[in-house]
Amino acid sequence: MIDSPNDRNDPVPSDEEKILQESFRLRTEFWQGVGDVDPDYFAPALNPTLAGGPEWPNLRQAYRKIKLPNGNTVIATDGLSDPFSTTHPLKTEGSGFGLEFYIETDEDFENPFRSWVFDSLSIVAEQAAHRGDFRQLLDELTLISMDQRGVRTPVGYKYAEGQSGALVGVKSKTVPDRLELSLGDVSVVSVTVLYPEELDFAAAGDEARAKLAARFAEQYSEPVSSSIRRSVV
Repeated sequence: MIDSPNDRNDPVPSDEEKILQESFRLRTEFWQGVGDVDPDYFAPALNPTLAGGPEWPNLRQAYRKIKLPNGNTVIATDGLSDPFSTTHPLKTEGSGFGLEFYIETDEDFENPFRSWVFDSLSIVAEQAAHRGDFRQLLDELTLISMDQRGVRTPVGYKYAEGQSGALVGVKSKTVPDRLELSLGDVSVVSVTVLYPEELDFAAAGDEARAKLAARFAEQYSEPVSSSIRRSVV
């Protein structure tokens, strides 16, 4: 865990630092409107960028934990919508990559940041940072399905080869899908871990992904990732 970014003690903050602090505040207020926000931020002990991974807008990579009124837990990225540093190769004038991701689960993990749902969320976040245009792709397609490797999913979620999958962009009745920051609006996007048969179904195209999202809404109300969830196909 790391302390809140608001604990920084710059004597005369720069304009960039002021916008960054405002982003922290607005994102926290957004999640406070959804549930009980853990005051601590989680960040990897070694920033993946320093090991050759894709660079988030302001280098910093962090995550939040939110407890929902229904008892479920949300893990959310915090930093993909930070303003770009002056040296970032994809620098624009907007709110970073223009999105943040989250995953909701009904699992009671002792440490959700060392869980299979966090694995899935972090892979999506890294993919978005690698591409740079994930927000534009989501605006165009609405829903995106993807193969994932390295996720410690329960056995039922895995193909024989070991990979699993996720559906990105299913709407929630609890979590709003837009957040306004100083440099522009941000898409707040769900990640749902899929069973192999669901991923195969989603691979058929836009219409299939829309049907899959509709079935989540009908059968589960929310895009929940759970080891006890039944397949919707």
